[in-house]
Amino acid sequence: MEPSLVSPTKIPLLQEKTSESPATPDDGNSLPPQTPTSPPNAQRTFMEGAMSSLLWGAFAPCIPIVIVTSVLLTTILHYRINDKFVFVSTTDPATSSNEALDALKGLQHFKSSGGDQAYYLYYNKITNPSVLHMIASWTAKIIPFVTGASMALVAFFAGQHFIRATKNKSEKLPSPHQVSILIGLLNGGGTQPLVDTIKYRWQHDEHLVKPVPAAFWSLTFIVVMTFAIGATDSWFAATTTALNIALVVPSGNVTRSFGRSLQSECVSELWQQKQCPSNAQAACRYPCSIMSWNTSVGQEREGVSNAQQAAETLMSRSLNNTVMNITANGTNYYFLGDVGANAELDFSAAALAVSTQCRMVTPNCTLDGHGFTCGAYAAPSFSYSGSVGFAPGDVTSPSDMAMDDTGDTVYILDCSTSIHDAEYYWVNGTVASVEVDGDGNGLAPDYYGAVLSAPFGTNTALSHLSLQDASALAAYQKDPGDLSLVYSNYFSRAAVALTSGFSVAVLNERESTRTNSYLATRVPWVPLYTLVALKAVYAAFALGLAFLAVFLTHPSQAQEIKERLTVDGLAAAFFEPCAQHEQAVKNVQDLFEEHQDSEPSDDTKRVGMLQTKQGGWQWVTLAKRASDGLGLQGIVDLAAEQAAGQQGAVGQAAQGFTLVKEII
Repeated sequence: MEPSLVSPTKIPLLQEKTSESPATPDDGNSLPPQTPTSPPNAQRTFMEGAMSSLLWGAFAPCIPIVIVTSVLLTTILHYRINDKFVFVSTTDPATSSNEALDALKGLQHFKSSGGDQAYYLYYNKITNPSVLHMIASWTAKIIPFVTGASMALVAFFAGQHFIRATKNKSEKLPSPHQVSILIGLLNGGGTQPLVDTIKYRWQHDEHLVKPVPAAFWSLTFIVVMTFAIGATDSWFAATTTALNIALVVPSGNVTRSFGRSLQSECVSELWQQKQCPSNAQAACRYPCSIMSWNTSVGQEREGVSNAQQAAETLMSRSLNNTVMNITANGTNYYFLGDVGANAELDFSAAALAVSTQCRMVTPNCTLDGHGFTCGAYAAPSFSYSGSVGFAPGDVTSPSDMAMDDTGDTVYILDCSTSIHDAEYYWVNGTVASVEVDGDGNGLAPDYYGAVLSAPFGTNTALSHLSLQDASALAAYQKDPGDLSLVYSNYFSRAAVALTSGFSVAVLNERESTRTNSYLATRVPWVPLYTLVALKAVYAAFALGLAFLAVFLTHPSQAQEIKERLTVDGLAAAFFEPCAQHEQAVKNVQDLFEEHQDSEPSDDTKRVGMLQTKQGGWQWVTLAKRASDGLGLQGIVDLAAEQAAGQQGAVGQAAQGFTLVKEII
């Protein structure tokens, strides 16, 4: 038996007709092929895999997205640092008069930082920015591999459309080229099918017939979302960084005593009965800030209680106490603090805050740019006179002048001192704020005024020295207001320093440990949740397609067309006999004749290509044993010789032949 060479459609290979070849007679019986119909009693058998395709198309994108997003968000939220514990120095972009330039700088800042809102994570191996990016990028790496699963859902709609349009003999059926484009789109092969579709529409100016547009826009959405997720993932990686922050964590229990309060004798407003300095026969009451001692029988001297500690604090040499100050609402407050306060512990503590306001009583002062003169005070003495008060007659003397005990004229300052129970806040190694009772109006008991003023009223050595220094510094000021301000501040400082001799440490109200260089991971909100939102939209799209495919199509029936709208289905239709397609099969592989027998057969077809006389290429099929024996070209030569011998002179005249494939 001679081997035969046939075209893929099983039409015998014919020799090319010459101009002398007679036309093929038309007997009038040639009719268009009718649409195949199933016998009335034929058993309906559908291809398997509709349910698995629906489930795979719905959950292949969703499951990785849900897992990856859950792992990422769980990691971030688990290791998140409470926003109240995080302090970050921020630098806003410099502004200019050019609004467009400022807007551009703002966009660049937003692009590089991901926005001001961010999570800060405890830094470890898991929260390392590279690890977080690796977790987030898993989805972007997986999605391109499951594009075909999503497009397989679209194929259900395409299959259903083919069934309905063919049954209704609709003219809105795609052309062969459009079918080729449709198969490429349903295959989900990236951007090339989209390019092919656009080129076809542009070059041929022909409308795309359903279901090509639906497949085109579905694949377009998937490709755009894939690129958007990848771009956002890169933005997330670029803006998720490790940086040093100030980490401030509140302590459950306070352990340090940086607050200060007066001794119990002072708090209880205890007065001491002693002889008066100017009259030994009279008795005077002294507050707790004054102590006395006998220099000889019947001779008492008064001084500041615990003067050694007070002197050390006044000269900033104390190992325990220091004078702190802060300006709040235009008022300078001075109070006693602890030298142990540092930048590693933030706290709030109680204190006795002192503020003083002074103004110059001496009138008619004239500024000359280098200094000032006040009336007849041409060369006054700036030494401290030792007196904290003057008789009203001296202040209002006709000459507007006051004199000290040596006869020198002196300036007179009218000062008032306020004492407050306060709480100050120590943050990052400095006083951040102070709260006084009653918003500045709640004053300490009157007894406290006696406690603080007694060292100055008795002109103790320490008080005299401190105010002497204050007077000397005030003398260098070129303005009466500055003179008053310097003196009032130094008076407050001296008054607070002298209380260190009769003050005790008080436990802090609150404490927080501070680490100014804590390495943390910054995860900006905008890139993170944009990435999560895009993934959620992609997953919702896949679920929506699956839901619609179930309720708007007949999945089992559409599966038949869906499987044929593939490369496997197209190859089977092109190379296999019609008998293979007329019978129902369970899967697309059964359309191939080679799978009918469990053992390999020599009759299994082989596919090859031969170049035609016109320069084109023709698909040809032949049996395996013929292909292995004579080879493809040998079979062609043999078929040509037989055809030439059967056709006589006409065949001999045609030295070459052409492989002709008729499409039925």
